Amino acid sequence: MSAENSNSIDFLLQQGLDFQKNENFDEAAEYFKSALKINPNHEDVHYNLGYTYDKQVQLDQALECFEKILEINKNYVKAYVSIATVYFNKNNLDESIKFLQQAIQIDPNYAEAYERLGWVYENQNKIDQTIESFQKGIETNPNHFECLYNLGIVYESQGKIDEGIACYKKYLRQTQITYRLK
Repeated sequence: MSAENSNSIDFLLQQGLDFQKNENFDEAAEYFKSALKINPNHEDVHYNLGYTYDKQVQLDQALECFEKILEINKNYVKAYVSIATVYFNKNNLDESIKFLQQAIQIDPNYAEAYERLGWVYENQNKIDQTIESFQKGIETNPNHFECLYNLGIVYESQGKIDEGIACYKKYLRQTQITYRLK
């Protein structure tokens, strides 16, 4: 690929991300599609187009984008998690679990996969697995805010108030530290 095409893709990707950030998803999708005309195998462009479709609740199109990434690169962990999220949103929890387990197999330290797995198990009312998933996410990344917060919610819902409060306190300490650093 020529340097000119690479610069064009970078420009189009950045424009798409800017529109995406401002929740102008139609414009974002157009920029991502234009970038894919130049390089139809650009993983990050497919990812962001899929994310854009997901935000527009165009789940089949989002799924197509994420699956395309896996045709290009079988180890793109975020694609597995994104596919699992689409299946979760389509209420196909078994498929969601399958893709999250694949993500974890590729990268056992990817806390977001454990967080999403916790969501799925929570929706299946499998509380022990929910807790285990959130704990594993925290173990792999002690500062993973969503795992801390969600674990607190689960503990609280189970009447384990002290454990829930401990999670909330740690969550608040971590978020305060993070926001002070920004």
